[in-house]
Amino acid sequence: QASGPARAELRVCNQTLNLYNVAVGYFSNDKFYTEGWWTLPANACVTPLREDLNNRFYYFFAMDLYGNDATDGDREFCVNVNKGFRVAIPSDDLERPACWVRGIQQVKFKEIDTGEGAGSWTVFVTQKGG
Repeated sequence: QASGPARAELRVCNQTLNLYNVAVGYFSNDKFYTEGWWTLPANACVTPLREDLNNRFYYFFAMDLYGNDATDGDREFCVNVNKGFRVAIPSDDLERPACWVRGIQQVKFKEIDTGEGAGSWTVFVTQKGG
């Protein structure tokens, strides 16, 4: 039996000796979603999105076990730091997502520019300042 086409995905790889938790953000059907958490061990990869990457921009956030941000992002979106989550925010509310109204935190995601319809993409978490 012939194999299918290559699987499209967004992968996050850890190039440090730290353990991180990863969240992602993306647009779908006029809403913006943030989802988490995926556990990202040292020197390993996780695949939060297993689908064609049809959007130009995706976002990711990683934090260590102490709550320290590992991504140095500049786009603020909502996460629930205490448990797994999926948050939908109407596109019109993105500039002011009002995470506190939902009882969750606002953190800074790093933007990923895949160009146009990359299909698959890999981003790396590296040691800060190194």
